[in-house]
Amino acid sequence: MNFKIKEEVKLVLDHLSNNGFESYVVGGCVRDKLLNKKPKDWDVTTSAKPENIIKLFRNFSVVPTGLKHGTVTVIINKYNIEITTYRIDGEYIDNRRPENIKFTASLKEDLSRRDFTINAMAYNEEQGLVDFFGGQRDLNRRLIKCVGDSYKRFSEDALRMMRAVRFSCQLNFDLDETIFSGIEKLINNLDYISKERIRDEFFKALDSNNPEKIILFYKTKIIKYVFPEMFILIDENKLKIALRAINSIVDIKDKVYLKLTLFFIEIINNKEQIKSIPIDRILKKLKLDNITIKYTVILLENSFLNINEDKICIKKILNKIGDDLFCDLLIIKEAIFTLKTDINKSEKIEIFERIKMVYNDIKNNKECYNKSCLNINGKDLMDLGIKEGKEIGIIIDKLVDYIIYNPKKNNKKSLAEYIKNANYN
Repeated sequence: MNFKIKEEVKLVLDHLSNNGFESYVVGGCVRDKLLNKKPKDWDVTTSAKPENIIKLFRNFSVVPTGLKHGTVTVIINKYNIEITTYRIDGEYIDNRRPENIKFTASLKEDLSRRDFTINAMAYNEEQGLVDFFGGQRDLNRRLIKCVGDSYKRFSEDALRMMRAVRFSCQLNFDLDETIFSGIEKLINNLDYISKERIRDEFFKALDSNNPEKIILFYKTKIIKYVFPEMFILIDENKLKIALRAINSIVDIKDKVYLKLTLFFIEIINNKEQIKSIPIDRILKKLKLDNITIKYTVILLENSFLNINEDKICIKKILNKIGDDLFCDLLIIKEAIFTLKTDINKSEKIEIFERIKMVYNDIKNNKECYNKSCLNINGKDLMDLGIKEGKEIGIIIDKLVDYIIYNPKKNNKKSLAEYIKNANYN
């Protein structure tokens, strides 16, 4: 097995071992290495108690990040490594975290408390892979399965139900049948989970390379806890179309609002209904950042606009939503158009390529389509006799509309003449 451990992490393992303690890399990093992926984080589990860890690594920066749960963070070469003592969890009284923990000398007991078999493996160079619960087998079977009884695992931490579906999306794995039965019995416990946690799990799935797997949020009814206000609108056919559209833009990273917009467009699927549903309030409940909410709402409200190759059409939309969101709206429209028309793929691509060419032509010619590029301002208007106040803004908007139709008139003389003839002063 080619299992190269990050240098700083190996230093931690060696230092613990040389001082008489067992230690292993554990959890997600082991899973990722077995899948030939680069681990995002490296976690270490050890028989050493927190006080031993702090003492052993006193020559490094040590942060007691979670002493209550036996976790110490050691910083080596600016890299954070979480080291956690073997432990047994106490009672879970809030459906999320154990009230207390108890240290143990048994690696097996520590691994037995973890969520899924694929996350319950450990490794070090002396012992190799330690896999008490069939995690490697389930990796090979591309299966998400709980360690032990799914009812017990989900009773301990209700968020694990969402994590199961999220891992299915991220890894393109199936869910074990026992996970479905566990979720069916305990889904109401998601009421105890914070909106931030629910949001994070759903958005990790939405931003994965396999968004089509999000259908599992619907089949398990977990989607009701993400968007309770919209649950009645969601059906499997609508969701499948939405996920196919999302899948077509899967390579768009850091723009999760695009995928969210496509999700809402297909689920609501009606211009008037979009106006009536308070999407901004729904997203605020999920504690989303203001930019994601703003962009999603703007794109959704403009998703039914007809965009064609006409310059005036494009400039009007640019004036309304700006350059960045215009390009995003094109991505949205292309994804929907590609799914819902019978035109062959090359013709579909050609239509949007022509629109992009017209847009680039507008930009290259520096044609004006908003007030920022208008060659007249508020002071100029007051010099022409327009009274200061709301009327100036109204006139500026009318001038922009005039210039969209008459791009060569974007100069002070022509604009002043237009104001005079329109009898604005």
